[in-house]
Amino acid sequence: MLLMFQITKVPADAPEVTETLGTKDKFWYDAQTFLFKQVRRGTGEDWAEKLCAELAGQIGIPHAEYELAEWESPEGIVRGVVTRKFCPAGSALILGNELLAEADPDYAVVHTSKFRVPAHTVERVMRTLQTREPRLPLGWAPLPGIVDAVDVFVGYLMLDTLVGNTDRHHENWGIVVLPDRTVHLAPTFDHASSLGCHLLDEKKAQRLRTADRNYDVAAFAARARSALYGDEGEADPLPTIDAFISAAQNKPEAARHWLGKLDTITEAEIAIIMGNVPCERISDTAIEFARRLVLINKNRLVEAGKDLR
Repeated sequence: MLLMFQITKVPADAPEVTETLGTKDKFWYDAQTFLFKQVRRGTGEDWAEKLCAELAGQIGIPHAEYELAEWESPEGIVRGVVTRKFCPAGSALILGNELLAEADPDYAVVHTSKFRVPAHTVERVMRTLQTREPRLPLGWAPLPGIVDAVDVFVGYLMLDTLVGNTDRHHENWGIVVLPDRTVHLAPTFDHASSLGCHLLDEKKAQRLRTADRNYDVAAFAARARSALYGDEGEADPLPTIDAFISAAQNKPEAARHWLGKLDTITEAEIAIIMGNVPCERISDTAIEFARRLVLINKNRLVEAGKDLR
């Protein structure tokens, strides 16, 4: 059953505090409870963010909530998404780059950019989380077989593969520190570089129609790279599925549980989620490309899971 996603209206006078993290225009409003993130012209970052959140919810992965939004700016209507702050009052979000720098001070000195950071390896991230021992994300009901934060992070990497998220850099994961110093893994957030949302519809249509296996949707899926590396000496980051496999080999039971959850999501359910984006926000071509991409990646993940021991 199609239930079109609602579009949140953000008043012209809403901006309170400008958010400096990231590359898009964004601001906090309503007593800094909600963050509005503007979509970049010519992209589908708004619907990609919303769809990734919906897919994560369908699987059971803890995630930031996103709603499609419009800001009535002085210059006119601006498209974007709205997300509610997931850090309680008085708490702090500590991002991955800060956590990695705590473990190795040289990390902060050498790696100031977000991408092309060879020291941002899967093994280093998992070791850092194991050392800090954050609790499970706030308000998230644990799934059978998922017992700690590293188990949950394996699910984040599975989601990255499923949606083709190329933005899992060291400022796109972290922990939440409460006023009493209790620490929790942050939910997964910021998936606007997913589902081919930066690809023009003309290119999407070509990939959907072509018989060239080096250019079709499956080839596009295979080229998606994480911002995580397998080894510090490597020149390029890992493909998203290899980042997941690397984590899965460290935590095979957790990976099997996440893959089991993924395997229960049907093609019909994926189509319903995709179809809930209002037509003024997404084209039929973009929907079909995103749907095909997710199904291809789901099959790749399920196949990869057969080799886990």
